[in-house]
Amino acid sequence: MEERISNYVQINLSFCVFQIDTKDDRLFWESKIVSTLAKASDIKPSDKWLGNYSPKDKIKVSGLWQVNELYNDGLTELEFEQLKHKIS
Repeated sequence: MEERISNYVQINLSFCVFQIDTKDDRLFWESKIVSTLAKASDIKPSDKWLGNYSPKDKIKVSGLWQVNELYNDGLTELEFEQLKHKIS
């Protein structure tokens, strides 16, 4: 099963890794990104997503496998531009 999951992830998903130098900055960007994704109305998990069976309502509602940082302030336009610059 682990091999099937690994193959699926490698074939169907992509990731972006970027350096953030301080813990405070990392926590700031993590909160902003998670909140933005949690609030996005056009990004939802499939009906088959295992999180739909979570006992935690925040997981089912947000579509993310976590409960922290979901409903803080999302990225502003300026922060989004700053994040794009950090990634490039």
